[in-house]
Amino acid sequence: MTKKPQGKFSIQHLGRHGTIRFETKEKTLELEWEMSGVEDYHILLTTDDSKDWRYPGDEKIDESIRKEIINELGKWLESQKIRSDAFAPIKRSYF
Repeated sequence: MTKKPQGKFSIQHLGRHGTIRFETKEKTLELEWEMSGVEDYHILLTTDDSKDWRYPGDEKIDESIRKEIINELGKWLESQKIRSDAFAPIKRSYF
């Protein structure tokens, strides 16, 4: 059983883009996002950059911890009422 990572999420806005940050006492993960151009999502977010801690010095994140952080990120975004293309894409008809 994997221990749940203890940390908090926050979002930084830099105009039409920014970062989502997950911080523990010793480590920080930053994920880039940009504003969406479609009504289905508020932000476009990739979790591809979630393999290394940003601080300290690009240290690798254990895969089980990474998966748990991404899972918690999805819950946090939902609690903030932020829709992202990274989680459960909305399916709609194009015609």
